[in-house]
Amino acid sequence: MSTVAAISTPYGKGGIAVIRISGETAFEVADKCFKPQFKESFSDCQPRYAVYGSIIKDGAEIDCGIATFFKGPASFTGEDMVEISCHGGIQITAMVLEAVLCCGAQQAGPGEFTKRAFLNNKLTLTQAEAVAELLDAESEAAALLSHSQLLGKLSEKTDVIHDTLVRLISTLYASVDYPEEDLEDMRDSTLEEELVSLSEKTLELKNSYKTGKAVTGGVDTAIVGCPNAGKSSLFNALAREDRAIVTDIPGTTRDIIDVRVKVGNILLNLKDTAGIRDDTSDEVEKIGVGYSIDAIEKSELIIGVFDGSKPLTPDDMYIISKLESCKKQVIAVVNKSDKQNFRVHDLPFDTVAVSTADGSGIEQLMEKITDLYDSMRISMSDGGLITNARQYSNIFKAHNLITEALDNLRGGMKDMCGILLESALRELCELDGRTVGQEIVDSIFSRFCVGK
Repeated sequence: MSTVAAISTPYGKGGIAVIRISGETAFEVADKCFKPQFKESFSDCQPRYAVYGSIIKDGAEIDCGIATFFKGPASFTGEDMVEISCHGGIQITAMVLEAVLCCGAQQAGPGEFTKRAFLNNKLTLTQAEAVAELLDAESEAAALLSHSQLLGKLSEKTDVIHDTLVRLISTLYASVDYPEEDLEDMRDSTLEEELVSLSEKTLELKNSYKTGKAVTGGVDTAIVGCPNAGKSSLFNALAREDRAIVTDIPGTTRDIIDVRVKVGNILLNLKDTAGIRDDTSDEVEKIGVGYSIDAIEKSELIIGVFDGSKPLTPDDMYIISKLESCKKQVIAVVNKSDKQNFRVHDLPFDTVAVSTADGSGIEQLMEKITDLYDSMRISMSDGGLITNARQYSNIFKAHNLITEALDNLRGGMKDMCGILLESALRELCELDGRTVGQEIVDSIFSRFCVGK
């Protein structure tokens, strides 16, 4: 593979910037553009020791800084690597990178260094994905979970399932090929117990996706209801800032407003929508109502807001019918609990009474949301959760195949059981990157930033 280089620190002014170089000729490139102060050449320096020196471009010193080199495979990428720290100005950083590129390195692409770490077996695919999730983390819980994944917590769980599958497959085929051998560890009862255990382990991982996704990617959430029910006030209360305009005029909210909100360990991708009603003659408001109906279909969690200071209206009943038919997770919020004539409506959903005026009930609403997506209050530092759709697809298929194999074993079809377990093993190998197509690898790393 070619030697590549990129700026690994964010664009802008800072105390320092880091230029990372990786590949077969990383040391040669660094030797041409970095001159240690107390050594004849950079190649005379010790690995993993920071060395002060001059950065050279076109024969002239352009900056001074520190360089560290790592001899492969004892490096992040598994290749020879050099990291040059220079002053963190925008222009000087660009000049240092240009000097490195002029000395023989090529510009690295998005995620190039982490991709090389994966290809050189320094990271599993799930650990590599954790790197990207750690960089994108928007909450302490997301950062802790991503770090635990990077440490291999998920890989530890999938490794146990992988090794058990390999052993069971070989055991199954041995018992089919040598039925006359009375081997204790090949009895059907033992195989069944192991398959039941595997089914439970994969089911646990499959079910962890709900929490893993909520922590790292967030839950798409729409607040819907009639005009003046208090949707925008609730939106502002959850967002902890005044993002939506609040007035007594029906139809104030015309377009969808969104914000990312932290609720306990999870994130909500929260949308405030236009009030839903049928009797508006305002064409712009009608478009907003259409967006609101569309938001119900596209969101995972719906918070339906109802005015508790008056009886349910025909528009309320229309919204209730929409929420019942959407087959999504719904929480009903009955607002204005501070009013003297307040009533808790009998609604076919999990319901919480709130007052957006005085803030009562907001914490209870947050608790209900947390219970939906983190009911076990999982410790993020323990890790071992499925966090993205690719991982979920693989573990979902693996669990179904293992369950089907168990049914076939109980039905006396050992040959079919073995075939199904081999398919489950392939899904698991794809999950952690033991065997994965180039298109999937390219797609994953294309979402990384350049320099990581």
